[in-house]
Amino acid sequence: MLIRPRQKLWVPSKPAIIVPSRRKLPDARRRIIPAICAAAFVNSANIGDSSATSTSKTITNFNSDNTGAATNTAAVFIIGFGGTTVPSVTVTWNGSSAGIAAITGASVTGTTTTCQAFGLVGISGTHNVVASWTGALSALLFVASFQGVDQTGGATTFAHGTANNVAANATHNLPITSAIGNMTVAAFFDDGGTLFSSLTGTGVTQDQLNSGGGPNGVSGHGTGAASVTMTANLAAADDSTGCGCDLKAAGGAAPVTPSSTSRLLMGVGI
Repeated sequence: MLIRPRQKLWVPSKPAIIVPSRRKLPDARRRIIPAICAAAFVNSANIGDSSATSTSKTITNFNSDNTGAATNTAAVFIIGFGGTTVPSVTVTWNGSSAGIAAITGASVTGTTTTCQAFGLVGISGTHNVVASWTGALSALLFVASFQGVDQTGGATTFAHGTANNVAANATHNLPITSAIGNMTVAAFFDDGGTLFSSLTGTGVTQDQLNSGGGPNGVSGHGTGAASVTMTANLAAADDSTGCGCDLKAAGGAAPVTPSSTSRLLMGVGI
């Protein structure tokens, strides 16, 4: 009698099943990416005179918002006078002074010139800028407009106003407290005896240079950082004043937080 050996059946193993699992990463592995919002320069202009005195200055047809393309706009008006008289100044845009206010901290009486700055949010269109005062004085008026700016107004928008007088020096430094994403703006004035040659600094762009005399001046803007120093350079050592401020960027969307969950693959035998 033949006895057949018992055959051992081969049974294939069951495949592993991939089971997704969720595990939160520790806080140290999370990364917050802030929204990127930045203010930006739009346009600038100036009007001065050749040592003549007057009771007003007018910048005609200033295109404040790039013909309607700019949003969240603001403008800074900076005026300098020859001498040490500090007049009460009224600035108007399109015939109205509504919303235009002096920028806190951005005024100074120097040894040969004075300067003061004003701000306006929500500027739009192409219109005249007029600065007027009582008593004939030689003056120089600058204006610069920006977009992407906080629309609150006052010290919130035109933050860290600053001004100083530098005596008998060919270099005038004006440090402005700011922040990344913001913009800074400043103007400098000499009584007319010495010309400005340039405005320099890290991230600083010269916008206007006026050498008409009585007073002479230079203006510009700078990209925001913890501190932005604008340097006005004169042809020779002389007295000068400078006024400027920071412009706070408009708020953006909430910060983006990437998912703090990882997916693990676990092999499970059944």
